[in-house]
Amino acid sequence: MSHARKLCLIVLLYWLQSLGAEVIVTFEGTSESGAQFQTRQSYLPSEIHWGYVFVEIIHHAKEGETQHTVDISRLSSAFGIVALCSNVIDR
Repeated sequence: MSHARKLCLIVLLYWLQSLGAEVIVTFEGTSESGAQFQTRQSYLPSEIHWGYVFVEIIHHAKEGETQHTVDISRLSSAFGIVALCSNVIDR
């Protein structure tokens, strides 16, 4: 990742913090029994792991099948794709 991109992400972090911003992630679905559910988690900019992505939790149905599965146990799992000046960002 270029220095300019890293700097841009750091500026974004401080800008979001100055606004008092919050990111809300919502996950909705239907269980095998037909019950609907929703889960929601909010994150402050300082709680976001910049340069990380969530792991894949949705397993699509095989050809001829109709049900997808979701591995809820990995809902908060993520892996790093880029180190983003972690020594510069105060968490």
